[in-house]
Amino acid sequence: MRKVASHFLLFLFFSFFAVPAVSQKSGIQAVKVGVERLPDLNTARSGHLQYVVDGEMLVVGGHTSGFVPTLTAEYFAGGQWHQIPTCYAHDYALGLQLRSGKVLIAGGCDQSLGIGQTFGVERYLPSEHRFEGFGCLTRKRTLAGGVELDDGQVYISGNWYDNDDLERFDGANNFEPVKGVSQSRTSPYMLQTAAGEGMILSALDTHSQLVDAAQADRLTGSPFQIELLRTWKPVPLQPIQLEQAFIGDREKGYYAYLLAVADTLQTGSCPEQEGLPRCKMAIALIEGEDISLLPTVHPIPQQTRIGGVIRWASGIVADTSRGKAYLSGYDKDKRLYLFCVDYKERPAPVTLFFTDPLPQCGFASPMLMPDGQLVIAGGNVQENFTGDNYALFSTVFRILVDEHPARSQALPYLWRTLGLLLAAFLLVGIVLLRRLRRSRSAAKGAAAPLDSDAAATAEKDSELMEDICRLMDEEQLFLNPNLKIQDLAKGLNTNTRYISEAVNTYRRCSFNVFVNRYRIAYAQRLMNENPEMKIATHYMEVGFSSERSFFRTFRQMTGMTPNEWMARKK
Repeated sequence: MRKVASHFLLFLFFSFFAVPAVSQKSGIQAVKVGVERLPDLNTARSGHLQYVVDGEMLVVGGHTSGFVPTLTAEYFAGGQWHQIPTCYAHDYALGLQLRSGKVLIAGGCDQSLGIGQTFGVERYLPSEHRFEGFGCLTRKRTLAGGVELDDGQVYISGNWYDNDDLERFDGANNFEPVKGVSQSRTSPYMLQTAAGEGMILSALDTHSQLVDAAQADRLTGSPFQIELLRTWKPVPLQPIQLEQAFIGDREKGYYAYLLAVADTLQTGSCPEQEGLPRCKMAIALIEGEDISLLPTVHPIPQQTRIGGVIRWASGIVADTSRGKAYLSGYDKDKRLYLFCVDYKERPAPVTLFFTDPLPQCGFASPMLMPDGQLVIAGGNVQENFTGDNYALFSTVFRILVDEHPARSQALPYLWRTLGLLLAAFLLVGIVLLRRLRRSRSAAKGAAAPLDSDAAATAEKDSELMEDICRLMDEEQLFLNPNLKIQDLAKGLNTNTRYISEAVNTYRRCSFNVFVNRYRIAYAQRLMNENPEMKIATHYMEVGFSSERSFFRTFRQMTGMTPNEWMARKK
């Protein structure tokens, strides 16, 4: 009881005098957020493109009810949507917001029901709120991708149920073929990796069948393999707009993006209808041609107690001014979820935002507004995780992600203090209750069983620990003096937090101590097998960077110097 009382007094002290802070480091925080319904679109639509241009929302093309392509676009100004004509119909088209301020729109289905491809190209002139047609693609395309390089040239690739190759738009009026691609793709991700260079990624061919996701094409160079994408596949989206996930700095030549990836892609199936998660998902960090998993303090949840299974169904939207990125999804009750990542920190803190059920929301990909809020405009009706391309919404919702006080501002001092006092009393009560339960359990000679979630987590940690030990034993990674926890995480396709937790749980030590134990054990083996060797030379063979570090660590772990240990063995 004295220990509990002392903890309680310390907690009260920090409650009154500590600086207000909100921590996301301990795990995922679920936060309910409000929504605001904005004026409806003039035309219900899905498969459309959407942008924020000069502070105005813009939606372009797509198809309307009945799965019929629409020759319209709309922009939001003065509190209402203004409908304007497009030159061509663009359903599942390519769209790029150019750094000139204009928007390039190209291709799409040429018939109702999502059939066919088109050549048509036009651009949106925001200052005039109109479109101008000016050329055509070198190949009819649907579900294509594109990227604008720093010199203003645009590369385009990808197709659906037709041939694929790479073509280039000079930024003015001309399109020209560039070269073939190593494998045809639909819904490809295209991104810049360096000055004058970029790459193409996808997990689907032009018939929406799985292909080798690790195979990447360069825009000007030869194809190459990306090891991470053998395990984690880029999540296909329609349409593709990877530029909204750019988090780099072009002025410094740093090209970085965030990409949603999955460990399994199940085309043509919908396990969510059976109450099962579709797959395990993560966020990949792309830096140039290097791709790694972004370490987060909590993985992307596949289901919650709030509404069961979540279907994550959008690309990542990055708010670079605030260092946050969002992945959106929904559940069977039509709640909207936003997995928010503070991507500049390592591991990245995360928050799970969720709304009340939104039966009138189409759950299209969100648009990021200048004020940090997200807007969803249009989209098809979802019933039991299946979208209906014949029944669409014209509704528009603003998701108020930045209005939650825990993320935007600290509570006033008085209310914060009262809240912390209440939390302190609850903490004492919980500690006393746990002690009471432990004493009762000890009296009965039985331990309390783990709940299913804890048991599953323990099993995964145990399996991970086995994999860690296997790598250390079979590949002797500890012999590398520059070994880092990140190297092990990359080799096991996981993140550093999971490895650290597994080592702490099953070896009761830090990762560095864990590795050094292997090194000292290996050193002892060498010393036994080669007693004639000078002991000081062993540090180079067992993974230590210096003789001093080797001697210090050996003494810490054995209580003796290497010479003393050898003398004792004789």
